[in-house]
Amino acid sequence: MDDSPSVKNKKEVKKEALIWRGENYKRWGKFEMAQKTYQSVLRIDNSDTRAARALDELNEFIKAVSGQSQVLKKIALQKEVTRADIAVLFVTELPLNKIFRKAPTKNAIKFNAPGQPVMGAQKAPLVSDLAVADVQDDHWAKSYITQALEKGIMQKFPDGTFKPDQKVNRAELAMLIQNFLVKAYDDPSIETKYFGGTSPFADVLNTSPVFNAIMVVSTRGIMPGMDDGTFKPLSTVSGSEALNIIRTLKAKF
Repeated sequence: MDDSPSVKNKKEVKKEALIWRGENYKRWGKFEMAQKTYQSVLRIDNSDTRAARALDELNEFIKAVSGQSQVLKKIALQKEVTRADIAVLFVTELPLNKIFRKAPTKNAIKFNAPGQPVMGAQKAPLVSDLAVADVQDDHWAKSYITQALEKGIMQKFPDGTFKPDQKVNRAELAMLIQNFLVKAYDDPSIETKYFGGTSPFADVLNTSPVFNAIMVVSTRGIMPGMDDGTFKPLSTVSGSEALNIIRTLKAKF
């Protein structure tokens, strides 16, 4: 086998071209062609991590968008989801009305003063509470963001903005899911359950403000850690990954 520099260079050029072609096939919705293209790269070099990762991401994407609406398909194609995307996923994927109407579980029953919420049944926010400075009426995700705010599963920033285009990392998504679980089960103890515990992740200190949330989502199998023993809290979340995470959360209800 000729492993001369010129041959190696030709292989690299061919692999680059195939990966570029695979990305375009994926963008055009030709998923089977994209799969075959990435597989061609691996036949040339079975140690090519880019092609292997691209193939894994494509398979995850196909699983996520199967039978879904165009809005969800668009989100699933995103390399990095935003807060607006997450609002859409919460509202469209989770049966919010059903979840927030549940009766208290045996462990969640507690005294509630008159007018206080039970098992997530909350007072409707004032219209002014739902107004967001940076989400105009014609924003594509306006209705979803409004519903997420109305249910209390997402909040505005102190300056009154929602920052719909801000990218969401794994730690932030874990915090949002923890907040959702607290409201869904009407159980504030979820927020402190792992305080003082030992972190199983090399990149998450047990003193981190996101430690408890990461433990909540990882121990429940909603957002598991990585194979290398890390959680990668600062890594952004792809659309297909976010969609599959929210679906895993949905299965808990």
